[in-house]
This record gives sequence, C-alpha cells and structure tokens, in this order.
Amino acid sequence: MFSQRTNERLKLFDSQLVEVSDTGIEIEKNIEAGYAKIKIDCDNRMIVFKNMEKKKLQNLKCKNCADYIIFEETKEGMTVHIWEMKRTVKEKEWEHIKKQFLGAVLNSYALAGVLGVEIDERKINFYTCYRRDLINSPVSMRAMLADRTERSNNVEWNSGMVEIEEGVCQIQKFYHYKIQLDEENGFAEYKIGR
Repeated sequence: MFSQRTNERLKLFDSQLVEVSDTGIEIEKNIEAGYAKIKIDCDNRMIVFKNMEKKKLQNLKCKNCADYIIFEETKEGMTVHIWEMKRTVKEKEWEHIKKQFLGAVLNSYALAGVLGVEIDERKINFYTCYRRDLINSPVSMRAMLADRTERSNNVEWNSGMVEIEEGVCQIQKFYHYKIQLDEENGFAEYKIGR
C-alpha cells in the first residue's frame, strides 16, 4: 500500500492522465500507421502516467519522452516501467527510442519527487512494443555484415539490455523487454513483476 503522503499527493495529478490499479491496466496509442494496445497484468499496486510523450516536463533540455511511465510498488520499493510503442523499429528509430527512454527516466525522477517516493535506478525497466522489427530483417543483417565499420544496433536490440547515456559521460545499463504486437490488431498481453 502506498504511504498516506503518496496517496494524498496522487490527488495533485489530473485523473485523466494518471491511473492507479491493483491488478493491471491497458495502455494504448493511436499512431499514424496504426493502433497499439497492451494489456498489462500485475500483482502489485501501480501508478500509470499516461500520454507522457505529450505531457512531459517542459523545462528539461531532453525534449523526448516515452509514452507511458508506470510505478509499481513492491516489497523492495518502487520499480519503474517505461513503455514506448512503435509500429516499426529500424536502426535509426532505435536510437530515437533510447532518447525517449532517457527523457522518461528524467520525468520519472520528477514524478517520484512529487509523490514523495525514491527511485533506485537498478529498478528501472524499459519496454518497446512494436509490430515490425526491421533491425533483425534480412536486409538490415546483410547491410550490417557488408559494412563492419558501422556499429549495428542489432546486438543491443537483441541483448535484453539497453545503454542510456545520462548527461555527458554517465552511461547506465537497464533491462529492456521487446513485446511484439499482433500484426493485425496491434494487441499484446504482458505480465510485469514476474
């Protein structure tokens, strides 16, 4: 159960943009090329910050932000889950997604400050929801093999970890989960906190 102070501070947020759940939620995004929806199950209490890409903190230099930030209350403290939804992930798009992850981390710290909770950076997880993976496409793989001087995102994309650079020199590694959406309807189910 969130502390009384956190529960009181939740009242400061727009109820259209913040949702609290004890069981799970659905997140969705209408994108130019289609629709994406994820049903997220969780055994712990969650605070879901919606539409963060448009409702991010405006006075940060980093103007990018992922779509959703979820705070999950666990026995060990708060775990942060950062979600970005894309129709297609390509090499250049992956670099942009990482910038969105960084912006979401910075916004998470600000949100945690308002809520009066602490975030342990070792408990921040990233999720990319997508329909098409063009990083692992045969064309991309051939291009990577032909030009060995160019650093490919293929290794990082498939590793389950992502490196995010905070500031000018500090690089952090975080867990990254890929969630492939159904090609037809853009839907997937996922359980966090497993």
